Amino acid sequence: MRDNTSFCFCGLALGKRYRECAIDVAKDLQKYHPGVTYLILTDSPKEFRNSPNILAIKHTQQSIMFPYHDRRFVFKEALARFEMAIQIDTDIRLLKPLTFPDELTTLTGILGRTANLQEHLKKYQPDNLPYYQKIAHKLNILFEDVSYVGEFIFAVVRNNGKEMDFIEYWGKIARYLELNKLHGADGPAIGLAAAKAGLPVIHSDWSSDIERNFVEHLKFSSGKNKPNKSFLEQLQFRIKYHYRLNKLRLETLKNINYNLD
Repeated sequence: MRDNTSFCFCGLALGKRYRECAIDVAKDLQKYHPGVTYLILTDSPKEFRNSPNILAIKHTQQSIMFPYHDRRFVFKEALARFEMAIQIDTDIRLLKPLTFPDELTTLTGILGRTANLQEHLKKYQPDNLPYYQKIAHKLNILFEDVSYVGEFIFAVVRNNGKEMDFIEYWGKIARYLELNKLHGADGPAIGLAAAKAGLPVIHSDWSSDIERNFVEHLKFSSGKNKPNKSFLEQLQFRIKYHYRLNKLRLETLKNINYNLD
């Protein structure tokens, strides 16, 4: 595995529940992986001043509905500081030290749980398949060869600037999807952006093993622990949603040449 100072764990901590989760994750990482930085983007960095292994960076959500695609900003900040960044969901607790596969030592792109994107979409999102096919066509990449990347935990390594091209294309794909009211998770966008940027995607069962055997996944965004929002929280969510949507529409109108190329 790489030296502790050459890589970091990273994630998003937006909102009170996820900030509290991030503090717990930081404690677990400090216990099991001392010396490794936990870089997070958050709406309230001051709440992490007592977490010595956290590097908290101020961030305001950019994604229209859910912040999945804001993970690209996490990688932008992390890879500006570290050779490798390992994204891990914030709503977890570590049960024991994580293991690391040998592939992380020589990785030149992305490593995680992958699948063929076309087959994944046919199985789980058949109605959305035409949108992703159109993106692949616009980006001039062979859709049949694109990977889906599982988002729970995956690593990205610097590769002569290709990692920054990857982040840029991820943003363009995210904007296209959100303007077409596709607000789901970012695994398909990650695979498409990597293919366009020429960033290698390597499959590993490591992430699945971590999720099954090394962590407790609280699943605040779905499942039995999904929180019930108060009327005020729902109202605030709707207001912010429409603000971000209209902002994106205006930006798109101002840039008449905006496209996926």
